Amino acid sequence: MPTFVYEFGSPSLSLYLFLGLTLVGFGLGLAFWLDFRRRYRRGGRLAGSVVLIAGTLMGAGFGYLAGQPKYFKDLSVDAQGMSLEYGFPASRVWLPWHEIEEVEMRADRLVLTTRDGTRYRSPVVYRGEQEQLMHSIKMVLPESLGEG
Repeated sequence: MPTFVYEFGSPSLSLYLFLGLTLVGFGLGLAFWLDFRRRYRRGGRLAGSVVLIAGTLMGAGFGYLAGQPKYFKDLSVDAQGMSLEYGFPASRVWLPWHEIEEVEMRADRLVLTTRDGTRYRSPVVYRGEQEQLMHSIKMVLPESLGEG
């Protein structure tokens, strides 16, 4: 039975983006904190601290969103169905073949639609890899989904 696993990007990329943007937010907040301390004798430290915390939280938020948390990161396909791995903090999703209505590429993303209308999307798949990915999935698709 054919089985394959496809990874949509390095698992460490999300971590690097998160840490990098958090560091940028912290750095900008720190710059404002230093500026406010020098400029305002009263309340400058408090205002600077608020900006430092806000900059760090904004950087962390953008870092989290840059990791595309709503898109699945890994795809495992075998004769029984598909397994989608989202990474932290979401859990793994198992889709048996009888629940899958359609498997297609839409807007450069792999889109899986279930019979109840739920859609699962991958991060962007580069054009050169789209045909290879769809061909690999079609090799394992049951006859009932055939050309889906």
